[in-house]
Amino acid sequence: MANLGSGVDSASVISEESSSKRLARKRLGLIIAGAISAMVIMAIFIALIVVRVPYVIIAPGSATLLDKSIIQIPDNKTYPHAGGVLYLTVRVSDGDPSVLRWLLAKVDDDVSIEPREEVIGCATYSESDRLNEALMDQAQNSSRVAALTHLGYTVGVSSTTVYVTNVGCDDPAFGKLQLGDEIVSIDGEVLNDAAEAKSAVQTHAPGEIVELIVRRDEDELPVSVKLAEKEGMGYLGIFAETINEWQFPVDIRIDTDRVSGPSAGLAFSLAIIDELSPENITNGRRVAVTGSIRPDGIVEPVGGVAQKAIAARASGAKMMLVPKGEAKIARRAIEEGELKVVAVDSLTEALAALKK
Repeated sequence: MANLGSGVDSASVISEESSSKRLARKRLGLIIAGAISAMVIMAIFIALIVVRVPYVIIAPGSATLLDKSIIQIPDNKTYPHAGGVLYLTVRVSDGDPSVLRWLLAKVDDDVSIEPREEVIGCATYSESDRLNEALMDQAQNSSRVAALTHLGYTVGVSSTTVYVTNVGCDDPAFGKLQLGDEIVSIDGEVLNDAAEAKSAVQTHAPGEIVELIVRRDEDELPVSVKLAEKEGMGYLGIFAETINEWQFPVDIRIDTDRVSGPSAGLAFSLAIIDELSPENITNGRRVAVTGSIRPDGIVEPVGGVAQKAIAARASGAKMMLVPKGEAKIARRAIEEGELKVVAVDSLTEALAALKK
């Protein structure tokens, strides 16, 4: 009698078992591949955040009204006016940005990306900050002098300071002097201005040692530098600038909180004149202003004009004053519209432009 069994072919059982194993291996492979892909994606994401690139990102900042919370003149009669002067800022990265931040900036038309060396040279960000704080103090003082001189006051110089404003990356002073250092003396001789510093260095032959005393973060430090040769003379490899301390006949206090740099000088001068004059120099308008200013009233160029123009437009200002040579940059950034961009090269020109 034939044995019919269970009716299941043993070959089909083996085939099903092999198929199950193949499916399990396939699933395992997919899991492993997925895990590897996730790890790769995670590694790329971490790299985008962690890896830094040597660029400076410059973005639009703010347009701030120079009212009595910023400029105070406590001992003189001041005049309230409609409208007013707005000073413009940019937001500048204070360290090398991550690759992710750099990529996001690349697709933002309002943002400028500059190689770090073109902005701060081979200095550190902390050195650049120290110099910008000194330059803001200088901008405030220069704006006071220019405004008060325009109003008929006499302003005298009480003292001078010599600041290091640049250090050559491959020059003898690199690594020894820093941006924002105050040079107190060279070879024991106290300095009165940057010209004296240059002359003191050039009395030495190449290869000789120059002894300096510098003030850095309130500390006085001795610095020795072996000079290189340039055009047959001793060469230190720095740029230095004389910054004056003034005797002001009017007490003018300017508080910009943590904003630094020289570019608000023209705005400060105009706001001071507006405060001390019965005439409303802005004719009731909100006028955005950028440009550094010398004590003699000459306006000099600044950086980040495109981003400042964008901030001015966002503020609702009707006019923007910029240094000559930078008006095209400002106009290109905003396509002008209701904001009129006017180029000036002096305080006198700025005041004349406001009357139009």
